[in-house]
Amino acid sequence: MTSVLKVEGNDKVTLMRGAGSTRLVLENGKRHLCQYDTGYGNMMIGIFTSQLHSSLTDEGGKLEVRYTLDINSNLSSSNEILITIKEAENKDVKTRAAGDH
Repeated sequence: MTSVLKVEGNDKVTLMRGAGSTRLVLENGKRHLCQYDTGYGNMMIGIFTSQLHSSLTDEGGKLEVRYTLDINSNLSSSNEILITIKEAENKDVKTRAAGDH
């Protein structure tokens, strides 16, 4: 399953997973209610983002996010996303011809 992170400035990230049924909004200092697809059905969860810092540029950078998930206003988990992006070196890049699998 593929996940997509949409970074909006230095204070908001949207995490989308699957065919769009899971969309989590992470916004610095705010709580959002979001639909989460468990594979057996959807449920409403709360997401509070305690820290979000992005230093991403066209050349790379870092994204750091700390957040909690709650179900029925009861704490479910504390989470952290740390991503470092840098330009790939030629030895790290795999190329394929059209039609290769």
